[in-house]
Amino acid sequence: ASPAPSSSSPAPAANGVQENPAKRRRVEEGAENGSSSSSSSSTPTATPHTPAIATSLAFFQQHYKAPPHKCTQRISAFLLVRNYILNTLPSPAFVPSLRALYGGSFIDITPSFAFESTTYIDIWDPKKQGNGKKMGGFFADAPELVKPHLTAFSADRLEIEAHNFDYYIATEALLVSYDILLSFDAGLVSQACLALVKGPEKDGGKKGGLLVANDGHGDASVAMSSGNVKLIGVILTQPNSDECILERKPEVLSKYFCAKKKPHAPYTSEQLAANANKPKSKRKHDYLMDDPYAYVFEKQ
Repeated sequence: ASPAPSSSSPAPAANGVQENPAKRRRVEEGAENGSSSSSSSSTPTATPHTPAIATSLAFFQQHYKAPPHKCTQRISAFLLVRNYILNTLPSPAFVPSLRALYGGSFIDITPSFAFESTTYIDIWDPKKQGNGKKMGGFFADAPELVKPHLTAFSADRLEIEAHNFDYYIATEALLVSYDILLSFDAGLVSQACLALVKGPEKDGGKKGGLLVANDGHGDASVAMSSGNVKLIGVILTQPNSDECILERKPEVLSKYFCAKKKPHAPYTSEQLAANANKPKSKRKHDYLMDDPYAYVFEKQ
């Protein structure tokens, strides 16, 4: 994501983590969109094969200059999230339109292959060359890029909304709530936008919405330290495959955010917040488990 204007610089969070504006700049050509694989002995959920999608994303190569499998991996990850939500509905006969919010999206349109309605937020200047020029026209054309290749739902249910502003003002600018918040290498999106995610309904037994985040800029660590979410899954890549898997076994999840040094004690909220401020190259050496492709949290 582009850096925030100085007029809307964020205040430090209650847990003491201060957003570093330099960390909010997304790598221009999406070089950080991938993630190393993690393995486990369990049998996690995998997405169905999606050959139509795998052969239809040439425009991502053009814009990101990244291998196509980076894009299909992300679509696979989001389809896993979709399937998880639908499989936990109280009334599976009714399939709602899932609403996602993507803070610091750049031109990553992959959520729209999995969720009926996605709101994209980033900062761009269409008068400038580079990222601004790319983003200015991209979202106008996005629906027509996505519709021919949808497999998760019918094209008439697709909604794409894009906003050119700092996601730190999203809670003031957006008047709707979301089922899913997405945060990938774009700063502390959860710190700014988690309030827009639906909370649990105690009377109806409905669970809270989801935060799907990687830890490239420390956002997963920040979310875990907040006490506002619960880790319910990790999305893992597989060797020689574009398909991801969703690992949800408690005995596996309990190893994440634990110290690498024995006795592998879970990190405290204070330790997580402090670790989030470290560069990724140093932070990853502190945890017992390698970073997954993404963490899946449920709002509490």
